[in-house]
Amino acid sequence: MGQCLSFAKPIVKEVLEDLAESGEEKTSSERQQHASYAAAAAPGTETPPSPAEESSAPPVSYAAAAAAGADAPFSYAAVAAAGVPATTVTPPPQVVTPPPSASGQRSGAVHSSLPSGAEKYTVRNVYDGDTLTLIDERRVRLLGIDTPEIKEQQPYAQEAKAYTKDRCDKEIWISYEPGGEKEDHYGRLLCFVWVPAEGGDGYLCINEGIVEAGYARAYQPGKGKQLHNWDKMVELQSAARKEKRGVWEDFEDFEVVKTANGSAYHKRSCEHLSSVRNLTEMMASEAAEKGLHPCRTCLGDV
Repeated sequence: MGQCLSFAKPIVKEVLEDLAESGEEKTSSERQQHASYAAAAAPGTETPPSPAEESSAPPVSYAAAAAAGADAPFSYAAVAAAGVPATTVTPPPQVVTPPPSASGQRSGAVHSSLPSGAEKYTVRNVYDGDTLTLIDERRVRLLGIDTPEIKEQQPYAQEAKAYTKDRCDKEIWISYEPGGEKEDHYGRLLCFVWVPAEGGDGYLCINEGIVEAGYARAYQPGKGKQLHNWDKMVELQSAARKEKRGVWEDFEDFEVVKTANGSAYHKRSCEHLSSVRNLTEMMASEAAEKGLHPCRTCLGDV
């Protein structure tokens, strides 16, 4: 019994930390059910089916619904207009452009060897896409990236966390920026994280890989020294945007402004710009190509 309890303690601790980090206490099935019902209950759609109705209703293919007059793209409203009960229709699968590593191409984030001085550690828990905890309780903040926030329930926050957690479930290597700070003001280690690449051919840099997958933006706050691989990070981000991966899936260009020496781009109405006169106008896509990141105040939901 004592062994079972000692084994369970870190698992319980991890679960509690995940709940505290996300601010949610619903079970996974409850969250999925809530999300599916919310989508089905959008204006102009039918009342979402109950679990009993979902389990008892015979499945009808989308092709059958389309044949009845419900044209693509799929929506409950279109199906209802065609006279087919929404509770019996199976929506068509979403088409998502996979990152290079998932489509048979070699990932641009894979390196032939580990950087000099890389240190090996075991991961205890992954909080989100850019933060994890080592088994010695030290926290790691991945350098050069910013992922969607779980507490704010931003789009792709869970996908970003899953990307990091799936690859950092056991042992990792960490390395520091040459000549850079090793800790931030929160005491977190500022690192690049490495894991063996799929197939054992080289090592994947998680910082670069998650940007390439579209679940993180390249991020360099303040006026500090530029990271040694910054140009590559921006290049990987550009490819993700053009391929509409992850956070870039629904990206539509818009006008933004930047200050003379700032590292962020803003809406013109941003509160941080109330007393700033020397602003440069550009499109958000151009700002991203320059390695600028969206302001967390006025563009926190982008």
